[in-house]
Amino acid sequence: MNRRQAERGVTLVELAITLGVLVLLASLVTLGVKPYYAYRDGRAAGEALRTVKAAMQLYLADNPSAQVSSLTPALLAPYLPGGNMPTLPSVNGTTPTIRVTSFPPVAILNGNPYDPSPSTTDGLWDAGP
Repeated sequence: MNRRQAERGVTLVELAITLGVLVLLASLVTLGVKPYYAYRDGRAAGEALRTVKAAMQLYLADNPSAQVSSLTPALLAPYLPGGNMPTLPSVNGTTPTIRVTSFPPVAILNGNPYDPSPSTTDGLWDAGP
């Protein structure tokens, strides 16, 4: 065996190519997971809004003369699990609120209704009709 074969190892170029491929694969996985997180957050928001909608229905059944426009989170608290208004997932660092003065309740982000999904009945960021 000659000396050249005995000292053979990984070259810097081979190492750089391997690291480049690993970084590329990691970025592809990261990009592939982002839509899942958006879907998960949308489903969680839809569930929270459906919970508030059910609390609104229960309150209005117990108080038939009450108007939806007069509802507040404090009035709905006894009808909500744990007695607290659910929180919605944050969007770009801002947490939307839930407007309870309209039926069905809607997510409000920066003063405007928020539903990034194309449908109002898909359960993502909405409570449905």
